[in-house]
Amino acid sequence: MKQKAFYLLVIFVCALLSCHAFKHPLISFRDPAFSTVTYGRIMVLVDIPQWQDGYRIEERFVELLEDNGVRALSAMKFMPPTRTWTDAQRDQVIQTNAIDGILRISIASEGKDIRQVPLETTTTYKKEKEVNRKGDTVLVDRRITQTEGGYTAEIPWRQYDIKMVDAASGKTSWITSTSDKRPLETSVVDALVHDNMLK
Repeated sequence: MKQKAFYLLVIFVCALLSCHAFKHPLISFRDPAFSTVTYGRIMVLVDIPQWQDGYRIEERFVELLEDNGVRALSAMKFMPPTRTWTDAQRDQVIQTNAIDGILRISIASEGKDIRQVPLETTTTYKKEKEVNRKGDTVLVDRRITQTEGGYTAEIPWRQYDIKMVDAASGKTSWITSTSDKRPLETSVVDALVHDNMLK
């Protein structure tokens, strides 16, 4: 019982520390040539192999950006993954929709962490009512032993690179990176707001 209480306390403290860490903005860099440039019509382009995940991420970014007063569009809605797109065709889509910034998200690295879950055996005792041969109800001691763990777990991780590309020049105006240990979309939009990148 004491051991379980200890584990719960450790989990609670870790959760508090994690929440506190997420309050800090991402480390980002703004190109000095774009120190006064802001973006009010952004296309979100998620460049990852799993198009379903990419679409969900784009839609979430669009929602959060629009909550911050920015017109945002999902690239997949205008450039469906069922087709092959040339750079010229992409440029045409951007111009047609009067996009001033492209928020591009790509995978920098990914892998799996192998963690050993230790074997843990707990024994609890409790009293139960039981009817004996004479028909009397008596209290008897019961011992319950449970064993958990004793295996390895694979925990996937992913690191993202994020950049804002200035649509007019084609140059990168802002960069940051984050891992999937943070809420991707919220962290990035908060960083854009913090750095005054949005109109």
